[in-house]
Amino acid sequence: MTDVNSRKLEEAIRIAHEIIVLKIQRPKFESQLSKQQWESPVKG
Repeated sequence: MTDVNSRKLEEAIRIAHEIIVLKIQRPKFESQLSKQQWESPVKG
């Protein structure tokens, strides 16, 4: 019973950690992407 609970707890912590990491890294990634779009000359 305790093993199952601890396993669920570890899984929940892992998921929460991934969500936090995504929230932190995603804005950085999006800003880098927009910078690249602005800096690169538009060919047309």
